[in-house]
Amino acid sequence: MAQFSLGPGKWVCYAVSVTILGLLIWGPRPVILDPTAWSYGVQNLWGSTCRSIYVLMVFLVTLPGMSGSKDIVARFMSHDFFAWFARITFTGYLVHYIIIEASSYGFQDSTYIGFEEMNEYFAC
Repeated sequence: MAQFSLGPGKWVCYAVSVTILGLLIWGPRPVILDPTAWSYGVQNLWGSTCRSIYVLMVFLVTLPGMSGSKDIVARFMSHDFFAWFARITFTGYLVHYIIIEASSYGFQDSTYIGFEEMNEYFAC
């Protein structure tokens, strides 16, 4: 099978994706501190696009490695630890719903966990 090479463009992929991922992570900080810092339109635009942008940026980080690059980033991401970590997290993803259902088996109410409950359990 022929290898597709990005050439020096791989560093552009890394730089763009890491920069935009940083903006996605630390960009909403003003809104966390003051909910009126952004208008509702900007907040809705952010909420409707941030996950899609995140997926696209993760794709750009992994694109050079998928295209056959042997640079330090691709070698770091292909380390045995990440293969083990992927197996563990995927197993946790598959099993977590069973654990939630089993732990709430005796409850009389539904097992739906809404946004308020998630904030209560997992917010800092």
